[in-house]
Amino acid sequence: MKAIIGLGNPGLKYRNTKHNVGFMLLDRIVKEKDCAYRSDFRGKIAEVRENGKRFFFLKPYTYMNLSGLAVSQLVNYYKIPAKDILVLHDDMDLPLGKMRLRSKGSAGG
Repeated sequence: MKAIIGLGNPGLKYRNTKHNVGFMLLDRIVKEKDCAYRSDFRGKIAEVRENGKRFFFLKPYTYMNLSGLAVSQLVNYYKIPAKDILVLHDDMDLPLGKMRLRSKGSAGG
C-alpha cells in the first residue's frame, strides 16, 4: 500500500494559491485515474488499485499545520510504512515550477 498526501488549506480563500499546489496535484492525479473522493480520515480520500497495489490519495480537511492528524489516521489504520508515503506540498524557498524530492525534512527545512 502507498499513500500520496496532497497538502493545502481548505476554503475558497486558498483555492488557487501556491500554498494549495498539493491539493491541485492530487486532484489532477485522481481525475486521470478516473476515481472519486469520499470523506474519511479527516479529509477526502480516493483509492486506486493498480498492478496489484493499493494507492490512497488523501487531501486533509485540516489546515496544513494540522494535516498530521488526518495523515496519521490513514497511515495507522492501513499500517502504511513511512517509506511508502509521498507528500505533495509547496515550498516557498523554491522558485515557481521547480520540484525537489527528499526522504525527510521538517517545516522550513
